[in-house]
Amino acid sequence: MELHIEGSNLKYLNALLTCAGKDDIRHYLNGVFFDHENHKIIASDGHRIATIAMPTDQFFGSESVILPINKPFKKSINKVIISKEGDLYKIETFTKKAADKVELVSPIIGNYPDYKRLMNAYGGQWLDVPALGVCYNWQFLADIQKQLDRIGFQIRFDKDHRCYFQYNNFEFLAMGVRF
Repeated sequence: MELHIEGSNLKYLNALLTCAGKDDIRHYLNGVFFDHENHKIIASDGHRIATIAMPTDQFFGSESVILPINKPFKKSINKVIISKEGDLYKIETFTKKAADKVELVSPIIGNYPDYKRLMNAYGGQWLDVPALGVCYNWQFLADIQKQLDRIGFQIRFDKDHRCYFQYNNFEFLAMGVRF
C-alpha cells in the first residue's frame, strides 16, 4: 500500500515538517509519526506540534511508524509517495515533469509522545489551559509562518494568547513557555 501526498496535503505536510525535531536528544522527535490507527501524520519538536488528518483509503501499512523526515520538500516537488519495502520505507518525490528522488529510510525506533493529550480532540476549540504569563519563541512561530504563507493562512492567537488553529485537515499548536 502506498501513501500519495499531493496538492493541499503536500503544502500541509511541508508546514508540518517545520515542526519536526532536528538533532533532538529525544530521537523519536527527529521524524514524522504516521499514526495508522487515527490516520494522522504528526510532527513535533517539543515546542510546537502539527497534525494532518489523511483519508483512510490513502493511509499505508498496518502499523504506526516514525520516519526520519524532518525538513520541508523543495517548492518544485508536487507529489510524494511513501511505501513500505520490506523493513525499509521508500520515499519518492516528483516534480511536474519527472521523478526527482528516491530514498530508502529505516524507521526510527521508539514511542512517539501522546499527541492527542496536547491537541484538542473536540472540533477545533481552544485548549483549556491558563495562558497568563505565556511567552512564545518567535523563531518557532516564524518558521511555521513561512510554510503557512504557501497555503494562505496566518498564525492567530486568542484573547488569552493561546496559539492553536485548525485549517481543513491541518492542525497546529505552539506550546508557550511559562514563567
